[in-house]
Order: sequence, then structure tokens, then C-alpha cells
Amino acid sequence: MTNESEGFTEFKFWLKPDQAMALAQFLKRTGHSDCEKLATSSDEAYLMMDGIYVLMAALEHEGFNPR
Repeated sequence: MTNESEGFTEFKFWLKPDQAMALAQFLKRTGHSDCEKLATSSDEAYLMMDGIYVLMAALEHEGFNPR
């Protein structure tokens, strides 16, 4: 494990292109208020959004960036 990855968990998984686009659409439409409704705390809601932003960036990097 390098210093760069310490404290992080790496995920590797496969999605069909239509699944990737549907997930990207879902993430685009999910906002902080949605996370607040599902979270047990304000901190957790912010962590959820942080994770969503990471997933969105990864999907965008692979060409799945809905407008």
C-alpha cells in the first residue's frame, strides 16, 4: 500500500454500459437533501455526498457523464 492509498478502499467492479449510464443518471439526480433523509447524522450525509462525487468522477472518467 502506498502513502497515496492509505486510509482508502479500492473497488474494482464491472458494469454494462447501460448500467453505468443509469448509475451516473441516478447519482446526478441525488442531492444532499436525499442523503440527509437517509443519513443518521449530518456528518454521515456529507460523507454520502463525498462518496457520490467520487463515483461521479470515476464514471465521468470512463465516459459516462450525463448532462
